[in-house]
Amino acid sequence: MNPGKLDKRVEIWGKTPVENIAGEPEIDELGTQIYDDTMLAEVWAQVSPRTGSLLAGRSADTILSKVTHKIIIRYSAFPALSVANWIMYQGHRFNIDYVLNPDFRNEYLEIFVNEQVGNN
Repeated sequence: MNPGKLDKRVEIWGKTPVENIAGEPEIDELGTQIYDDTMLAEVWAQVSPRTGSLLAGRSADTILSKVTHKIIIRYSAFPALSVANWIMYQGHRFNIDYVLNPDFRNEYLEIFVNEQVGNN
């Protein structure tokens, strides 16, 4: 992998527990831990489109498609990346389908993501 191809700045997001002023976990009225969306890191990446498809069964005035991408980042930039995280790039949210560590070399992570484009 040529490091010069990591020319896009992407954000890695995830859910983090909300704490009250005493540092204790915030609990909602159902007794469940409250989580907040948080940007965890901003890293250099290569973003490559893979596939796109128009989703069927929608009304005539709705444009909706599923687009997949492959995003490559350095392993050291965020080694704990998982499908629980998501990636933001230029205002678009990319949900992670799976993460590969090629040959277990801990050099780069290949992240396969999907984005739904259009109205729901």
